[in-house]
Amino acid sequence: MTNSHKISKTMATMNNIPSFFNNDLEAISGYAATEIDNFILKRPGKFYAVPRLISMINKSITSCGHSTPDRFNLNTTTALAMYRALEDYDPNLKSTLYTTEQLINESGKFTENLETLIQHPLQVKTEDLARLRSLCISLSESASACEDPLEDIESEFV
Repeated sequence: MTNSHKISKTMATMNNIPSFFNNDLEAISGYAATEIDNFILKRPGKFYAVPRLISMINKSITSCGHSTPDRFNLNTTTALAMYRALEDYDPNLKSTLYTTEQLINESGKFTENLETLIQHPLQVKTEDLARLRSLCISLSESASACEDPLEDIESEFV
């Protein structure tokens, strides 16, 4: 291994998240759950995966704000994983989460709560922290379950 490779590998893991997980929803949500868990347990550390998860969700599940057929910007894998995670996290949503707009709203609530955790961590109640951690775990599990099969299906239609 050359020195430049060692340096780049060190730089990539400085944020406690290996660089090859950059766009891996399963891994980023798992890391985010661990960061939240560490915060709950009052272990020292910073939030690196949580902001990345917020960014991934916001870029993958958004509304363009106009009422045309292409008003949504959805990454199919992320949207499906988020839908499944929300249903697993809160079974009551199963009977109300029918439209893309509802998925966007629920995803937005989740990212807003994560943003509050980053900006005002001491204001977030312990039970809310536990809920955020649980949803991150559900999202990681859902992403794991639906990433590969969707890529295979999407490739057949291209």
